[in-house]
Amino acid sequence: MKKYFLFTAMFAVLSILGFYACNDAEPLKENVNAATEGSILATQLYYTRANLQDKSPEEIRAIFNTLTPQNRYDLFVDKFNHCLTLNPTINQTYVIKKLLNSMSVDAYVWGSKEHLDFTNFYLPSILSNLKQEFTNQEGLNIFYNLYDLDNLNDIVVGSEGESDCGCNKGSTFGGCQFGGDNCLKSNCAGATHGCGFGWFFKCDGLCDDILSPDGDKILYH
Repeated sequence: MKKYFLFTAMFAVLSILGFYACNDAEPLKENVNAATEGSILATQLYYTRANLQDKSPEEIRAIFNTLTPQNRYDLFVDKFNHCLTLNPTINQTYVIKKLLNSMSVDAYVWGSKEHLDFTNFYLPSILSNLKQEFTNQEGLNIFYNLYDLDNLNDIVVGSEGESDCGCNKGSTFGGCQFGGDNCLKSNCAGATHGCGFGWFFKCDGLCDDILSPDGDKILYH
């Protein structure tokens, strides 16, 4: 009789444990599914600059517009820190470090107060220092692309042109992102961000005389 009661009690305990184990397993399965589904969203992907080195400017710009503000911020912080390893002058180092200290993740939230303050007030306030301390080529190399450099005066060339927007007409150092001469004042359809200084600005023009990889100049219309 004692064995019977002992067996019955053990069976009851195991049944209760099995009931809770089954109930606990179902939500876990749902969480795994949710994580899997969420991972395919572009905004959930995180890119480092190393992931972008073999991509064209157009491809990088398209990716940049899908990223979170934190990821956009991280990319340019990494680029500026990379440039600090390329023997800038004392004054150039000061300007880059001051810029790093003044930037914030919220400045990469398009249309936010921080973004508008940074682009409408802070950048214009340092414009004279930028033009005084950096040549046009240095400015384009440091502030206008996410590629690695061997030195601040590298000639970084663009890819073959596209007919969509590729430059910001109000860019501090002129040019079309980098490597080009002019930003044509043509109307753009569906302008996106990812142009101009630190890619804070909308692309509102077409590029003229961008260098293609083979060194030939082509006119973008």
